[in-house]
Amino acid sequence: MRLTRPLADTVLVGLAAWCSGCIWGLLPAATPAPRLAVAPRERTLLVAVLDDMRPPGARDLQGHADTLLLLRRGPSGIRVLAIPRDTWLAPLGTKANGATWRLPPRAARLALGRAIGVRIDGHVVLTMESVQRAVDLMGGIEANVPHPLHDADRTAGWEIDLPAGRQHMDGRRAVQWLRYRGQGSDLDRMRRLAALAPQLVRGVPGPSGLLTWARRLAGTWTCDEPVHEWGAWCAAGRRGVTWRTWPGRAGRVGGRWVWLGETEGPGRLLDRETDQSR
Repeated sequence: MRLTRPLADTVLVGLAAWCSGCIWGLLPAATPAPRLAVAPRERTLLVAVLDDMRPPGARDLQGHADTLLLLRRGPSGIRVLAIPRDTWLAPLGTKANGATWRLPPRAARLALGRAIGVRIDGHVVLTMESVQRAVDLMGGIEANVPHPLHDADRTAGWEIDLPAGRQHMDGRRAVQWLRYRGQGSDLDRMRRLAALAPQLVRGVPGPSGLLTWARRLAGTWTCDEPVHEWGAWCAAGRRGVTWRTWPGRAGRVGGRWVWLGETEGPGRLLDRETDQSR
C-alpha cells in the first residue's frame, strides 16, 4: 500500500528528529550542524518503543518493546515492516517484546536480527516518556475515541481514562490512547498510530527546532545511526514510503497466545519488495 504524503513525511521527519539526538552530547556548543551526505546503498534500521524499566543507575534503555518497526532504505524509497509485539521468536524462545530488550540496545538489535533473519544496520530506541514529551512539545494531538475507555493495571503501572468523542490529548493521554489494546489486538494499535501520523508530522519542528527537541528528550531515547546516513534517509523518504505488517495468525505456544508470523519472514518480505521496486 502506498502511503499518503503526510505519513511518508512522518517517517522522514521523525527519523531526522530521533537521530539528531545521537550526537548531541558529542558536539561542542559552537559546532555547526554537520552536512548530511547521501549514501544511496540499501540499509535497514530498527525503530523500537519500549516501556522504560531500567534499574536505578542503569544507562542503557531496557524494557518490553511496545512497538517494533523495520525500515529498509532502497532505490524506491523507504519500506516499513511492522512486527507485532506478540510475535513468537522461536530461536529466542520468547515474544518479540520479551527478554531481548533487557539487553543493551545494540545487543538486543543484533539478537532480534539473528532471530528473524535480517541484517539490521542501526537502531533508534525510544521510551514511552520520550513519546509523551514529544507530543507535549508539539502542543498535543486530536483523536476520536469511539467509546469511553477506563482500565488500569496497577502492577504494570499503566492506566487509561478517556471519554468518548473527538478530543484534544496531551502527551500522557496520547500515550494511553496509542498503547491501549483492551479486547482488540496489536494491529488495532498500529492502525491508530497510522491515523495520527498526519498530526504528528505537522507538530514536528523544522531543522532549527530539532536540536531543542533532542535536549528536552535527553535520557529517554538513544540512536546509533551515523550522521552521514541522515541525508540518505531523508532523500529516500522523499521518494516514497510503503508500510505493511508481518502477516500471520494468532496461535498458542506453551499455553499462551502469540502472533505466529508467516514462514516468509521479514527478511524475505523486505527483499521481495526490493526486487519488485527495481
